Amino acid sequence: MPTGYPELPGNDPAETDSLAILREKYPAVVNMLFKEFSHEENIKYTVNGNLLYLSFNNNGQKVAAVYSKNGHNEYSISNFGTALPRAISDKLKSKYPAYTVFFGRSIKIYNETFFQVILENEQEYKVVNLQNEEIEEISRIKKTHNK
Repeated sequence: MPTGYPELPGNDPAETDSLAILREKYPAVVNMLFKEFSHEENIKYTVNGNLLYLSFNNNGQKVAAVYSKNGHNEYSISNFGTALPRAISDKLKSKYPAYTVFFGRSIKIYNETFFQVILENEQEYKVVNLQNEEIEEISRIKKTHNK
């Protein structure tokens, strides 16, 4: 399994079936996946009960997603690294001009999406959540410099 992906639960290792086989076994999942993501690559999945745990790349982002066998997206997490969507980046720059993006991801649960971003400057890291028009600061971590 490629590095950087979360471990997939289940008894069997992640399957590396072709997209055609995945579509044959779980057509509702594939249909919803194509509606929600635009450029899926390297799809790996495992099945645990009624759920499919998928990991894949989408436009260069690593994604972990969980779907029911009937195609309902339980949740998905997309790791953006420092390449956040422009609207999110602009909001952060206006509120935290002295910080840069260290890492960001989007989390979609049912039909709600929020972003969790780690910002940094020379003194500290800040973890913030963004949903709709609101920004909530979750925590601060002071940097310690070893000399």
